[in-house]
Amino acid sequence: QMSGRAGRRGKDDKGIVIQMLDEKMEPEVTKGMVYGLPDALYSSYHVSYNMVLNMLRVEDADPETLLKASFMQFQQEQQAPALEIKATEMLREAENVQLIPSYGAEPATMDAAALEAVGEYYSWWKLRSSVHSELSSLIRSPERCVPFLQPGRLVYLTLPNSGSGNDTQPCWGWACVVSLLKPKASLGALSKDTCLGFNPETSGDTEHILHVLVEVVKPAGGHVPNASNGLIDFESYHDARARSVRNDTPLASGSSELIVFHASLSCVVALSAIRLQLGGDIKSQAGRDKLLKSLNEVKRRFPAPSADADSSSGNYYGVITNSSLPLLEPIKDLGIDGGIYNAHVARAVELAARMKGHRQFHELVTEGNIAREAAANSTSTSGSGKKSSKSTKVAAAAPILTSQDILDQYAVKLELIETAKQIRVSASESQSITMKVELKKRMRILRRVGYISTAGVLETKGRFACELNTGDELVLTDMIFEGIFNALTAEQCVALLSCFVHREGGSKATEGKSILSMVREDLQGAYRQLQTIARNVAKVSIDAKLVIDEEEYVNSFNPGKLALFID
Repeated sequence: QMSGRAGRRGKDDKGIVIQMLDEKMEPEVTKGMVYGLPDALYSSYHVSYNMVLNMLRVEDADPETLLKASFMQFQQEQQAPALEIKATEMLREAENVQLIPSYGAEPATMDAAALEAVGEYYSWWKLRSSVHSELSSLIRSPERCVPFLQPGRLVYLTLPNSGSGNDTQPCWGWACVVSLLKPKASLGALSKDTCLGFNPETSGDTEHILHVLVEVVKPAGGHVPNASNGLIDFESYHDARARSVRNDTPLASGSSELIVFHASLSCVVALSAIRLQLGGDIKSQAGRDKLLKSLNEVKRRFPAPSADADSSSGNYYGVITNSSLPLLEPIKDLGIDGGIYNAHVARAVELAARMKGHRQFHELVTEGNIAREAAANSTSTSGSGKKSSKSTKVAAAAPILTSQDILDQYAVKLELIETAKQIRVSASESQSITMKVELKKRMRILRRVGYISTAGVLETKGRFACELNTGDELVLTDMIFEGIFNALTAEQCVALLSCFVHREGGSKATEGKSILSMVREDLQGAYRQLQTIARNVAKVSIDAKLVIDEEEYVNSFNPGKLALFID
């Protein structure tokens, strides 16, 4: 700032600044001060009643022209080209998203009809996922599920708002309940990184927390490390989620283990009728290994259903979890309203039938797998022998293409397109007059309180308000025109005017006490009139759609310094 002021503009060809350096200052700090870039400037320009009234005072003046020529408008318009470039790049990236892998060959372009078929299937899938989420939320009310959350109960866990187990990846599968923490118990020590599904913003004193055991695949280095209390530690939490077992097929002996951690009740999707016997110490590795054998035996007896299983009958929560484990009956055991439950199931079954019968989409999946097999079986001849081509190796290593693979890629493509649209809207808005809407709202308020005419010409009150450059113009002008100051002494006038200057504290300063108790008895009548006028201005502002809190605005006229100015 000093170096910018050194030298007189237009007179001196250089400016001299003597900088006194502290011996403790690092060389890099000094270099940054001398050679570094200047701080960015951001406009703090805003529309005020005084500005609007003074603009209307000048003949042929247009407030919108002033806004358009402001530094804030200039900064806003500068952002538009960069936003357009970003939107174009995102659309180009969306075009390059391949719904069906190319398996090392040249990417194939999907025609409009195929894209439309994927979009239609995707919309049905999203609707069904929404119905699944609603069905899962029916069992999560504490009065329904808490009585069944005894130690050993198997529950199906997924991340909140992530849909159902067979529709989305971020789920943990079946877990064994160790204990149920009562509301308020240990909530202070929990966070989103130590408790699955815990949200500090929404989780309150009524949040139920489960202490659960979940099966995960062992990492290459051996066991998943646990803290001294048996809970999974912070560093292993996210890695374990990526390795969680999400199906009902037991893994090879020794390839998985149980870990212990907290989970919010909002993660529960379904409750099994099976309870395991929690014998031994689950904090020890031996105790958890013994319990894992029991869990694997349950999975062996109740394998995952086939893809062609009928979902129109039986307990529909088995479809959501893609499981054949016996579940608690929604109506009989959990007490869910039969009409609501059956309506949701009927809707989910209808959507599933539509998805199953979408021939064009399933043909795309089949064609993708045919292309994969063809690429895997192809060979290229080099010299005297045959060697696998690059596309052959890629196809051979690629897993079988599923409908979920295509939906995941389409979701990425759709998100890029939607984000690009939002960016272009922002670019368009940045080129329009930034505060034009607020200007119109304030003009409407000035007309309603009688400061300007319908034609935008200043009235008497408006001309007077032009001369005020401190305090709230509308409230102060109305007080003067209503003669509130006429019956007051000079000292009382100064004291009352302090409410326009001393705005710090506002509603916080008067919280828990009567505002009038802070006002001298001889000024209470005048202060009541000030409040009445301020409340009227706030109501007119709210009617004009200007964002303002009525009570906060009225209480912002703080009477805390009244006594200082009159004593």
